[in-house]
Amino acid sequence: MNYKYLLLFPFLLFLSCQKEDLANLEDSFTVRRNGADMPAYVYGNATSKNFLIYLHGGPGGSSLDFRSGWQAKIEDQYAIVYWDQRGSGMSQGHLSEDNLNVAEMIKDVNGLVHVLKHKYGEDINLFLIGHSWGGILGTAMLTADNGTAQGLFKGWINAAAGYDWCQIWTAETTNFKSIAEAQIAQGNEVPYWESGIELANDIDVASCQDFRLNAEGYKAEEVLQKSGVINPHDQSMPFFQSVIFKNNQSITSKTLGETNAFFDKELASLDLTAALPMITLPTLVLHGKYDLAVPHSIGASYYENIGSTRKKMVSFEKSGHQLHSTEPDAFAAAVLDFMKLYE
Repeated sequence: MNYKYLLLFPFLLFLSCQKEDLANLEDSFTVRRNGADMPAYVYGNATSKNFLIYLHGGPGGSSLDFRSGWQAKIEDQYAIVYWDQRGSGMSQGHLSEDNLNVAEMIKDVNGLVHVLKHKYGEDINLFLIGHSWGGILGTAMLTADNGTAQGLFKGWINAAAGYDWCQIWTAETTNFKSIAEAQIAQGNEVPYWESGIELANDIDVASCQDFRLNAEGYKAEEVLQKSGVINPHDQSMPFFQSVIFKNNQSITSKTLGETNAFFDKELASLDLTAALPMITLPTLVLHGKYDLAVPHSIGASYYENIGSTRKKMVSFEKSGHQLHSTEPDAFAAAVLDFMKLYE
């Protein structure tokens, strides 16, 4: 398949053009495939020949939201590829139910790999990291076609992600009530947690489409921060980057709601449980203890069920779903140690 890469918009060239100093690379290009133009931003030390590809959350998220401070130590030694998936972030195109689905996105990741090797050399080492939805996408890719894509990567990092969409809904309800009861027992924000338990009891778990508790989980983590249970978010993302490169609906092709609408039916039936033993790639599982979007128990189950004998799980005691932002130093250290071990 013929993949194309293009320079991004001319008025952003001062941010995106490649510099001669490969030890401090700042590069960008666009992967064009089947109706979608998907931008990628590459930062870090490309002389290492080691590249970490980031699959962002959502569906419908933005890659550069992840570049929030933790990555500085990684970029000093390796390069990180921040890539916006089709229908997400700054990507553009003509999308429909025919080309906005998991199967097409798996092909997109393969296209990104093709372009990276074309630009930086066939001898580069690639690592893959997926956060939240990105972890589901990564798992789907690594287990598709009998796991052939695993040969493209040196290692796989699953951060706060699941593998069975409906299982997340069930675990969310149990986890939310457990954390709420513990907070009530400690006298922390009692009225809020009591109302949260009422909501959890009202969730239609069987539908796999009742998003109310999932949305409430992000608010609940803010309450946990207020109570000192989890750390506040790191705020070191450059202002210009956070404003310009976040999901910009004035120039993207689909709103977040429209993107999710295409996925609803497919994700409701997405269950990769049986495929987990197929993952034999070196794997690092990272999960926050107080994750109210994808509970910690999901990460533990993922770790137990994958087939790799070279695997490690790290739990973050002061984090929820955005563990890279609430414990950035520990997150960076875990990723860096893993990459050093398998480069």
